[in-house]
Amino acid sequence: GICNGFQILTESGLLPGALLHNTSHRFICKNTYLQAINRNTVVTNKYSEKAVKIPIAHGEGRYFADEATLKSLIDNEITGSNVALVYQNGKKIYHEVVQSSKEGDKDINEDTIFPIWSMTKPITIVAMMILHEQKKFEFEDHVSKYIPAFKELSYKDGEKIKKCKNPLKIIHLLTHTSGYRYYDEEPLPVKIPNYESIHPNQTQFNDLATYVEAVAKHPLEFEPGTKYLYGINQAILGRVIEVISGKSFEAFLKENIFTPLRMVDTGFSMNNEKRKRFQPLWINSEQLKGFTYLLDEMTYSPLSNAHFGGEGLVSTMNDYSTVSYTHLRAHETKANLVCRLLLEK
Repeated sequence: GICNGFQILTESGLLPGALLHNTSHRFICKNTYLQAINRNTVVTNKYSEKAVKIPIAHGEGRYFADEATLKSLIDNEITGSNVALVYQNGKKIYHEVVQSSKEGDKDINEDTIFPIWSMTKPITIVAMMILHEQKKFEFEDHVSKYIPAFKELSYKDGEKIKKCKNPLKIIHLLTHTSGYRYYDEEPLPVKIPNYESIHPNQTQFNDLATYVEAVAKHPLEFEPGTKYLYGINQAILGRVIEVISGKSFEAFLKENIFTPLRMVDTGFSMNNEKRKRFQPLWINSEQLKGFTYLLDEMTYSPLSNAHFGGEGLVSTMNDYSTVSYTHLRAHETKANLVCRLLLEK
């Protein structure tokens, strides 16, 4: 898939095969999408009238990008400095960094930390699958079994708010069929974060328990399980993981994923040293253009326990390529995720 910030590119459109990271602000990255056409996948990074097509690697000696392509993303004001990494057949076949050298931007190196936004989601799903392999829950379980606040839900039916007949299930959160959407653009003007909504943010919420209580009071867009709608589902799953495991979401990820894979720079918060390595966001939206830290939707404060499983992590290219390659190897060897993570240790 392709998501805000970190972008996972694949030959099949399903498995992690390559990584591209740029310093685009997430509101621009929302306009980026993946076209999967058999093995000839093309990424179109689209903003306003500008578009850049990037063919993915296929076969020895063919790369999904080159320096000129990455530079064009900068020239077209789609990204700031950017980095691309391609693995194929177990080998790193392409790794390129292109610096923008623009005022306000920072050069990317192997220690650069990025906000990975929606590429937090695959890690949350791995955590859920670890618990499922441990037989800690079933996909058809009602979410209210773990979070009672979700027992009595409502949904929108035109101008009316009605009581849900269908229970919200774990499988609905895993497949974005819960009825929850993202709430970052209403009722404030488009592209301005609304810190009073149930959109994941660390200004209003300080822990996941408080967050899901607020979410459960909000009407769904439709009856659970009846439609697909991309939304805050993984943020809710983070709390489900806490309840099932008896540990904080961050502690569970560290114990079961980050520590075994030696992902030392991946987490929900940053100390002063890591802040210095954090890449500024590039924004090119209506009247705003430039590099900034001021529009980060997360505080990344060590004092916050609002660790959102859909968008909250920061990471480095090396760390995230490790977990992506692990996903791929687990699929190829048909090993379960727990065994694969231990084998990678």
